[in-house]
Amino acid sequence: MARRSNSFAGSRALFVLATVLVLAPIASGSLTRAIAGADETDSFYREFSVFTEVLKQIRDRYVEETDLDRLFSGAFDGTADGLDPLATYVPEANVGRYREALALGARRSGLLVVRERGFLYVVGVTPGGPGADAGFESGDIISKLGGRSTRLTPLWEARVLLAGEPGTVVPVQVLRQGQTVDLELSLGDLTGEELDLRIHDGVPILRVSQFEPGMVESLETLLSLGDLAGTGRLILDLRSIAGGDLSVAFAAADLLVDGEFGELRERGETIERLASRRPAVWRGRLVVLTNRGSQGASEVFAVLLRRLAAAQLVGGSTFGHAGNTAQRTLSNGAELYFTGSFFVSPDGEVLNEAVEPDLRVTGATRSLSEADLSLDDLVLERAIGVLRELEAEEKKAA
Repeated sequence: MARRSNSFAGSRALFVLATVLVLAPIASGSLTRAIAGADETDSFYREFSVFTEVLKQIRDRYVEETDLDRLFSGAFDGTADGLDPLATYVPEANVGRYREALALGARRSGLLVVRERGFLYVVGVTPGGPGADAGFESGDIISKLGGRSTRLTPLWEARVLLAGEPGTVVPVQVLRQGQTVDLELSLGDLTGEELDLRIHDGVPILRVSQFEPGMVESLETLLSLGDLAGTGRLILDLRSIAGGDLSVAFAAADLLVDGEFGELRERGETIERLASRRPAVWRGRLVVLTNRGSQGASEVFAVLLRRLAAAQLVGGSTFGHAGNTAQRTLSNGAELYFTGSFFVSPDGEVLNEAVEPDLRVTGATRSLSEADLSLDDLVLERAIGVLRELEAEEKKAA
């Protein structure tokens, strides 16, 4: 088994290089321009000639016999990895398993994993989920999954493994702040509440755990009843909430803000314009907590609240990737998943870069009186301070 892995590693590296040589002119748009220019066409075919030459050398000269299917699979994996952190190429034999994993989402593991710069990276950790219970943190780099190095593990395979049967224990090794940490992930069946409301120091704090369809109804109930009704102030905690359904983010924002939401844009073209469909059911002062694990639907929600309700963002920068996934079935029966459209805010900001907070909070910003606070608690205390400053300014203005 080790021998096959080493052979595949070398083969994949060489073949991905060949693929880059072929795809570079396509990615830069030179293939389109080649229709009108013979020079570009000649260049493309020269690059394609190099591609076939590299393939021939690998097949004829590599230290071990190579499997053509594995070479192409490695090349396709590498190509998808280069598109965006959520893109993946799924071989035909594994399409069914991956579709099942997508349907489950983070339900079994409580983790959203992407592949960024060649590494499997934990973006989101669902509060109270198996991943959180095992000790995972947003930002962990997974170096081993199920006892195997992840250097060659495609994204689809990692997600399938993390969507295994409840009760399965998956050993995972992560790199965290330069240290190796060994964890045991016991897969479960996460069916908890999407929202958790608590009162801290007299301030309502609403923790969102996922953006799934049931969340909107729960949010509307909380906003109109109990501790939130008539308070006029709220802290929304969106830290480490990754993935989710963008349509749920729009529907949730519709409960809190009015106006134009922006649009979904594909290759520079608007495919859907978005706006509120009903009057907001709650109005007041808002502070939103974010960090690097805030990705997808939570980023959209945060941007809309800042743009349309003057919400203050406190904490850290978001991940910077909010769009809808496209899926294409290929001629060989495999499937390709990639970002098909991005969310664009009412200000024209394409959400493919990190959203910066209004107040950045790091461990280095602690005062002496805050030395014993964890970073999570420090962010919360600063958010409460921002909320009270807003209230004091309003009273002074009145």
